[in-house]
Amino acid sequence: MNYSFVTVLIAFTVSTAHGSNVYEGQNSAVFAALCDSARFLNKLPAFHEKESIKTKEYAELIRRNMSLSDSAQKKLFAKDDNPQKWIESAPEKGAAKSDWNEMWQDRLTAIKERETTPGKAKEGVNFYSKLPPTNLQTSKAQVALFAATAREITKEEAPEWPEDPIRDSADPAGKLKELFLGGSDKKLANVALADLFGTGQTGCSSRDTTCTAGAGNNKPNRLLTAMACVWEVETNGQVNDICYKGKAGTNAWASGSGPNIGSLQAIAKKCTTDDSEPDETVDPLHMIENILKLITTYNTNSYLGAFETNCNGGKGNSRCVK
Repeated sequence: MNYSFVTVLIAFTVSTAHGSNVYEGQNSAVFAALCDSARFLNKLPAFHEKESIKTKEYAELIRRNMSLSDSAQKKLFAKDDNPQKWIESAPEKGAAKSDWNEMWQDRLTAIKERETTPGKAKEGVNFYSKLPPTNLQTSKAQVALFAATAREITKEEAPEWPEDPIRDSADPAGKLKELFLGGSDKKLANVALADLFGTGQTGCSSRDTTCTAGAGNNKPNRLLTAMACVWEVETNGQVNDICYKGKAGTNAWASGSGPNIGSLQAIAKKCTTDDSEPDETVDPLHMIENILKLITTYNTNSYLGAFETNCNGGKGNSRCVK
């Protein structure tokens, strides 16, 4: 599964358009879709390894081939200055063979699985130790042929995986958490306005600007930022239950002032309270599609959430991301 598409949640936020003033439940569909995203990013399932043509059968062939290698070749995997330690990169003296560099890591892994230290075999992995010399030589030639054939197959059939800046990073889970709360180590309890709106909270006092995506604008590039644009009231006394019943309206985000972090935390907690364990069955692509279904374009722009004139949260303008 390619995870870089999850950035679409944040960087390409668009919406349904509605006329007139907001009413209770108007953004409930948006609430449900973004809540799914919040739950996914807050409690991530395990990251599965990318599929590889190098199957367990391939690895077994390489192990057996290494078990039949002569002592001179096996010594190439030990350090010259400390023969009891494994060398971790291919030495130049083995490079004369055409397959040396491309097979180095597979062979090193294989020999480590059959020897505790260089030259000391593990118990029960001397596959051919009881064969008579004649049969041993025949087996050695056959297994070497099988291993070479397997190597050629992996070169021909290896899948080309697209680059994925999230999946290929050192901390993919942290990268995804950053999309939600602005930092890989952030939690709902300690997220701050600077995490969601940038250092100095640039732009968050201009709600319409903050909630407008596009060139030259302050994109809502954190999921919780977009959630604030869609759900927060502008002034106390406006319709509070636009997304769900019981939404507190005492911490407004008025255009010209910053939002209240406690109110934003409460919004996110509403989505994630029941999240005790990651959902291993969730399909992030389906999650994205559920958001994209809410797209409606009005004139030259598209909107996420209830919309009338702009996205400053005002009664006649509504709550949205433009």
